[in-house]
Amino acid sequence: MFDWQDYLKLAEELNTDKLQNSSIKEAYYRTIISRFYYGILGIAKIKSGITTKSAVVHKEVFEYFQKQNHLHCKQIAQILDSLRKERNKCDYDAEETIGEKEAIYIYEKCQIFLELINQT
Repeated sequence: MFDWQDYLKLAEELNTDKLQNSSIKEAYYRTIISRFYYGILGIAKIKSGITTKSAVVHKEVFEYFQKQNHLHCKQIAQILDSLRKERNKCDYDAEETIGEKEAIYIYEKCQIFLELINQT
């Protein structure tokens, strides 16, 4: 079975010194953010017990955590929603400039997510 944390590790590995000299920096940052999002989505999906394998999984996982009475679950839902919006910018908005600042923000949100998900 695939370990969704491997996407988080991949995102971290993509952010190397090589990236700073790359002519395709923005593509790296967009990919880093996308992998961070899908990594936490996969982790959250397993934690929620949701087995959906279609595009509605994003909404279902968010709603699962949003409906829970546990404070950490509400925070997890907020992070999922925030990161999904950032990932959508990366994957669909060519007019949006994506860089290191956005990648750092997503990384920090992922760290908070991991702390919270381990407490639920």
